[in-house]
Amino acid sequence: MKRTFAILAITLSVIYLSTSGCVKGSDPTDPGNTISGIIPNIASFEIAAAATFIKGAATLINIASTSLVDDNYTVNYTLTGSNSYTGTASMHFSGGQGSFNTEILNNGGNTSITINSITSSTGNTTNITSHNTSSFFDSTGLLTCTINGNPFRATDVEASLSGNMLVITGTEWEPALRTVSLRVNNYAHAPINASFNIADASEFNGAAGYTAPSTAVGDAYGNINITSVSPVLQGSFSFTTTDSSKFAGGTFISKAP
Repeated sequence: MKRTFAILAITLSVIYLSTSGCVKGSDPTDPGNTISGIIPNIASFEIAAAATFIKGAATLINIASTSLVDDNYTVNYTLTGSNSYTGTASMHFSGGQGSFNTEILNNGGNTSITINSITSSTGNTTNITSHNTSSFFDSTGLLTCTINGNPFRATDVEASLSGNMLVITGTEWEPALRTVSLRVNNYAHAPINASFNIADASEFNGAAGYTAPSTAVGDAYGNINITSVSPVLQGSFSFTTTDSSKFAGGTFISKAP
């Protein structure tokens, strides 16, 4: 008598989820029957956009997350409001922090950003629906000052460069229409602290002036401190007339020339 033995083979498909965000396992739609790579984990995700932006420049957007693993991601985002755009940007993420630059914002006014999704370097995408929106406003040309103790805010601040002479101008609308003008000689596209003495040409390293209709500072001394030159030019200044009758000081921010 013959005996027939049937051997039943059971194949188990196991899906592994690693703490690093990598997934491997079975997928009937995948010809290779495997999925592998980094799947963005957005259990912890926060967007922190800059409070202000400069018209004509890109804006840095910061991301914080304790669940995203270190990787080079592609971020899909949308701008609405005074600036409208939908597209992608590259973001290097490490140690719980990452950042990317938006497209150039050409229009002044309030703008909102929404991050729609994030894609890992292995091509896996996760959509984002919470903690992914932030708003910021146009500070194009912002210059805050005090003139003889009277504070004011100048707008439409612009920085221009001719040779090594940097000129920063801003328009004050209240209490009267007038112009603030700051000048730095021998500008080298780097953070500087330029002292100046208009009355003594031998000490001239820069210049500052406050001009308005039929009003001028005349001789002055002080300093212009530039703390950042990219992606925007910003810093502080102060000056005093030689007879101490006028004093101006404050901060400025402008698109870099």
